[in-house]
Amino acid sequence: MRLSFGTLQRGNAGRDALRRREDAERPERHATRSVAR
Repeated sequence: MRLSFGTLQRGNAGRDALRRREDAERPERHATRSVAR
């Protein structure tokens, strides 16, 4: 249980880091999305 939880946490952190990196590479995507909405 502890191992699975640690793996899950690490997976979430990695996914968040990946998402932040993509946002940093394409900031205009967020701007257009918010404007479209």
